[in-house]
Amino acid sequence: FAAGSGAFRVETPDAGAFGKGSAFVGEANTPAAVYYNPAGLSQIKGVQVAVGGAILGPQVDYKPTSGDEVQMRRNKFFIPHFYASVPVANKLTIGFGATSYFGLGTEWANDSPLKYIATESVIENKDYMLTATYQMNDQWSVAVSVENDESKVSLKKKFNLGVSDGDSQLKAKDDAFGYRLATLFKLNDQNQFGLMYRSRITHQYEGKAYMESGDPTFLAVFGPSYETKITQKMTLPQSVILGYSFKPTSKWTFNFDLEWMDWSSIKHQAVNFTDETNTTRLSILNAGNPASRDWSSVFSEAVGAEYAATDRLRLRTGYYHHNS
Repeated sequence: FAAGSGAFRVETPDAGAFGKGSAFVGEANTPAAVYYNPAGLSQIKGVQVAVGGAILGPQVDYKPTSGDEVQMRRNKFFIPHFYASVPVANKLTIGFGATSYFGLGTEWANDSPLKYIATESVIENKDYMLTATYQMNDQWSVAVSVENDESKVSLKKKFNLGVSDGDSQLKAKDDAFGYRLATLFKLNDQNQFGLMYRSRITHQYEGKAYMESGDPTFLAVFGPSYETKITQKMTLPQSVILGYSFKPTSKWTFNFDLEWMDWSSIKHQAVNFTDETNTTRLSILNAGNPASRDWSSVFSEAVGAEYAATDRLRLRTGYYHHNS
């Protein structure tokens, strides 16, 4: 079980690492290193595969300045993951991975105080990683990773032009690429360090906006229903992660991670109605657009521990903190 706030970041990429608070960049000794630190694949002998998944249940309550508290509807999301490590030469290892580490799902009642902001929001990202790891010597390994991020967005909300509410929806999708650079340095049998840089991924979404209403003003300007092409730009943040793993005995492992994530890449949310030229329609469509975000870069910390009770049983605990 975990609770936290990290914008629309999803931090459930592997059960073993998550059991240590996702503090794993300095250790990275399982196929999940494809996600956490691909340079760690040099530690894995033979072909290894890891498959799993997580159930995510976001929970948010909202209390307006006047009125009763409202709750977001409780939805559950299943997030699978797959990782594979394949040695192809004496010092070269190839890794494959698939998971989702950005996403969002919210749903509010159609009569809630938030209905003009959002009744249903979905950001669905699927991430595929291909990595190459090279072991420079017994102490030092380096890696490069290319990743593809498939993203879909959907936003539903109410709007009002004076008499009655109408329904609007925005749907768009995009494919974009990024990369990672990583290294792992083993000082000795007790101490090793990991460092990974994850690049920005810039999406240029394309899709459509839909609107319908029985409001007289809407009918006069748009007709009973309306749709138009939209585009929108969004940049997933770059990050730098430093990890340290300490193994004082054969049974104990302690991990520490520090991450800087550049959420300042998201300054505003702007929807462009590329095919619309009517100034009256545009004045209505652009009400509240662009929406200011002005997010800031933040640090996150994680600490984890593992005790090897037997050859088959590992006991783990961990804690992480994400700034909102």
